[in-house]
Amino acid sequence: MNLWNIQKLKNDLANQTINQRDLFIYYLLTGIIAAFLFSPYESNSFYYYQEEIYKWIDWGFTNILYLLMIFLCYAANDGKNGKNFLERIISLEIIIIIRYFVFFLIPYEIVHSLFFDGGIYSDLSNLIGTISFSLILLIRIFSCMKDIQTVEN
Repeated sequence: MNLWNIQKLKNDLANQTINQRDLFIYYLLTGIIAAFLFSPYESNSFYYYQEEIYKWIDWGFTNILYLLMIFLCYAANDGKNGKNFLERIISLEIIIIIRYFVFFLIPYEIVHSLFFDGGIYSDLSNLIGTISFSLILLIRIFSCMKDIQTVEN
């Protein structure tokens, strides 16, 4: 595990001597750093009129589900004995996020803007939408990772 020595990390990556557990830790650390960078305290990614408590609940659930997804996918990929963890999880995330952006987020935003935007239930609707989207991603990416492992075995 190289957290400071870039030259050693480059050599490990070039020689393909880096193990799956280290790749998991790198990816997990990336998720943790992103969680702190996008906290409601520091970020403008939340609606300006959104209640403070909803911002924190949204942030907490989203990050817990994302980190849980990383752990579950690592376990589904057979842990330290698995193969190509990063390649698999990143590829699955990108494709599934694109699909559910089209099939979930766009329809949700249309319904939200027509019925809830600016109303008394706007914050609750945003919270439910975000948690639902995160939960769908967790379930789909985890199930795809298990399917890959099943096909491989």
